[in-house]
Amino acid sequence: MSLIEARQLVHRYGDNQPSLTGIDFALAERSRTVLLGANGAGKTTLLLHLNGTLRPASGAIFLRGQQMGYSRAELNQWRRQVGFVFQNPDDQLFAPTVLQDVSFGPLNLGLSDADARARSEWAMEQLGIADLGGRGVDELSFGQKKRAAIAGVIAMEPDVLLLDEPTAGLDSRSRSQLLETLTALNEKGTAMLAATHDEALARDWGHLAVTLEEGRLVGVRDVSSELLPTKRGKLAQMSVCLGCCCGQVDKGKPPVPVDSLKKAWKENKLLKYVQLSISGCLGPCDVPNVVLVTSARGQEWIGNIKDPAEYDLLVQWALATKESGSLQPLPPAFDGRRLDPFR
Repeated sequence: MSLIEARQLVHRYGDNQPSLTGIDFALAERSRTVLLGANGAGKTTLLLHLNGTLRPASGAIFLRGQQMGYSRAELNQWRRQVGFVFQNPDDQLFAPTVLQDVSFGPLNLGLSDADARARSEWAMEQLGIADLGGRGVDELSFGQKKRAAIAGVIAMEPDVLLLDEPTAGLDSRSRSQLLETLTALNEKGTAMLAATHDEALARDWGHLAVTLEEGRLVGVRDVSSELLPTKRGKLAQMSVCLGCCCGQVDKGKPPVPVDSLKKAWKENKLLKYVQLSISGCLGPCDVPNVVLVTSARGQEWIGNIKDPAEYDLLVQWALATKESGSLQPLPPAFDGRRLDPFR
């Protein structure tokens, strides 16, 4: 059953150019959907329509069959049910302390001070920031700010949670913790829609992947069976960051040999054994040419892979994994190159 739905949604910006063109989209109850697409595809624009921040040129949004209205009272009621988390937490956080910021939404729902505090403390505990309530927002790391912003939204207990690039800027541990938290909340009943450049997010977390291209919905696929390599019978996976969303490719960084990697995977029939993913945004924005590899040592991030010969080493590692039938460690050449990114 559809929880929130867009019907024939059209949006135009000031230059009268369409940014959304006749979008038909539905988010099911208790679902986790990932919205994919390049910069300018319309991902954030669609999210902003779904929570009423933007008003369509034509078309309409429905929640459980009820059409969105745009009066102040109607929007306030809508946003109690449809929460939005911005990509940059600094666009969302404003109060002096974390607890005050997280409590703002519940207090505006009309809860008593005690009830608002209890709900806020619960939300902070869910996001692993229960000990930060008295801290100043400006004292937090980027990852902590991201968690505080999400806590402020889930403290309002929305039926739908919209997230714009939820994992961008997080280290691998914080990313895993956040996805575990979002999964737990989803399993309790919150439907979620996350806009991202991160194809791996769809595979690691989503039920459905919806792709936008130039304001049009061009694809929907079920990724629930793709969540983990083990579920697909693969021994390992390798994700390569193109760096396109943070501009690394345009800053004179060495290009990633995507075509040669795809060719090597195809010629050596590696895909059955080692999943190859090409991501627009995977690594930390100050480190180019990042690769995430699941090897015998666990999940490993490697940065600054500039030499084509190093990509050849990764192909050799994939071949060794295929031929041995078991997960192999990365070549010693990558020792000392591992990252704990996004800090």
